[in-house]
Amino acid sequence: MMALRQMASTTTIILVAEECDLDTAEGLTALFKRLATKMLLVTADNVAEPASAHANAQIIDVPRLDAPAVADIFKGYGIPQDNAS
Repeated sequence: MMALRQMASTTTIILVAEECDLDTAEGLTALFKRLATKMLLVTADNVAEPASAHANAQIIDVPRLDAPAVADIFKGYGIPQDNAS
């Protein structure tokens, strides 16, 4: 995190935070918004908060992957077919 903060003033930052809840996303945005020349935060979270809580965020609803697609991802990491399914 320190390295990101040090390079923020001269770098465009695209920060990907997996399983990032709203409070964490807001904290990361606040931290880098003051430091970075440009910053985009991309998160993956099951949005449970009301839409009004995300007034400053663009939410893109991505459809769930079907079971065969998820199994293919696991197989790509070397998981055997029977375990991947």
